[in-house]
Order: sequence, then C-alpha cells, then structure tokens
Amino acid sequence: MRTLVRTLLLTLVLLAGPDAPPASAEGTDDRTVALHKLNLAGRQRMLSQRIALKVCLIRTGIDDPALKQEAEAAIALFDKTLNALHYGDPALNIPKSERDPEVLKVLEDVETAWPTFRTMARKALAVDAPPDATLLEIEKIANRVLALSNIAVVVMERRFGEGLIAPERAAALNIAGRQRMLIQRAMMEVCYINLFPEEDERLRGRVANTRQIFESSLAWLLIGNESRNVISPPSSEIDDGLTGIIPVWQWLSTPIAAAASGQPIPVEELALDARAADHVLRSMNRVVGLYENY
Repeated sequence: MRTLVRTLLLTLVLLAGPDAPPASAEGTDDRTVALHKLNLAGRQRMLSQRIALKVCLIRTGIDDPALKQEAEAAIALFDKTLNALHYGDPALNIPKSERDPEVLKVLEDVETAWPTFRTMARKALAVDAPPDATLLEIEKIANRVLALSNIAVVVMERRFGEGLIAPERAAALNIAGRQRMLIQRAMMEVCYINLFPEEDERLRGRVANTRQIFESSLAWLLIGNESRNVISPPSSEIDDGLTGIIPVWQWLSTPIAAAASGQPIPVEELALDARAADHVLRSMNRVVGLYENY
C-alpha cells in the first residue's frame, strides 16, 4: 500500500513539475553540447511517429482542434531541429555546425527523406479526411524517417562516446530518449489498426513488439542492464521520474495489448488513450532532460 501511495504521489509530481532546463549555449564545453545533441537527435525519432499519429487521429474523426496544431508543431520542430543538428542554432543551444564526417553523413540521409514526409503530412493536414492511400504512405515514410533518425542517434552515441561522454551515460540517454518515440509509435500503430483492418496482420505484431520494448527498456532504466551498458538511475530525481511513469503506463498498456490481439478500440477511448500517451511522453521528456543535465 505504501508503494502504491508513493507511486501515485510521484505521478502527481510529474504532472505538476516543470521541464528540466536546457543546456546553455554560452560557455558550454563540447561534452555539454554533445549531450544536448544526443537528446535532440533522439527526440527526432519521436517526432516522426507523432506526426503520423496526429494525422491518423484526425482521420478517425476525433473532434479536437488541438490535433492539427500538434501535428503542425511537430513538423516545424523536426524541421528546426534537423537544421540545428547540421548547421547549429543558438536558439536550440547548439552553437556550432556539425563537423564530424560520419555524423554529417547520417544527418544528410535524414535530410534526403524528410522533405517528402513533410510535404505529404502538410497536404494531409490541409483537408479534413486525407485519402486512405495517402494515410498509408504517411505511415510508411514516417517509419523510413524513424529508421534513418535512429541510425543518426546510434552514430552520435558511438562518436560522442569516444571521449566526450561516458559510454554508459550515452547509452542511458539514448534508451531514455527512445521511450518518447515508443509511446507515440505504439499509439500510432493502434490508430492505424483501427482505421485499416486489412493492415491488421502487419501492424498487430509491430504494436506488440513496441509494447514489449517499452516495458523492457523501462525496466533497464530502473534497475540497470550491464549487458546493454545501461546504468541504474544516477539520481533520486531520475529514479522518481521513471517510477512515476509506471501507473500511467500500466493503464495505457491494456488497450495497446488489446489492439495487438485484434480488438478494435472505440474512437472515444482512442482519444483518451492518445492523451494518456502524451502524458507519458511529457513525463519521459523531463526524465531525459534530467539525464542530460545530471
């Protein structure tokens, strides 16, 4: 009972607590900038799935004007962040252009795929109900951009871990940052299963896998995983932040598991689940900020 009370209290703290402050662009050393880049590069993975999710939710007929605004904001943030990772942007606390040839190559790969995704998403948002074919193409290219963005994070983790960041810290920041993507990806897959039963076979296995990765990664972050080079929480704040996510995730994982087993989710419940996923996203983003600034 005491554990349950503590967990619920932590959830309330996460709901009310402010985001961790970003790294300052002035007077920062290379290590601080590298940590911030790794955070922002990891966030790009999430944004790719968030865009496809919001477009899908709009297509279901959910009456929520915020969905379009959130999709447009995600597109703009992906655009701005990608430019900052390549060319620098003091407003995003990246004071200089990237110079590492290997990192530049993977960023350029993302830059090649991104414009098509951006254009398709914006066109879909310009109409009330994008055609089914357009929606399926958005889902597919979103996963293409995700794959390329993930390669960028992996390369950054390795390159920055060669002297700038302790490898175990880079790994923890990567895994924690990936959780943001996984929660948006899971809901995107649930939404697409609802809309396209003919895609059921392809998507059901994927959403079950997404759910399993989120749960195992949360366990690694909470207790550490030496084989994956993931450290246990280095501070009580991080431990509390991770623990506070558990009750919301336990509630949200039920409809995700139902979708994986082929059960349709009512539109009203889908809208509620998507908002719960956004809460997990915000909470996890604060934890990533704590890892970055620890």
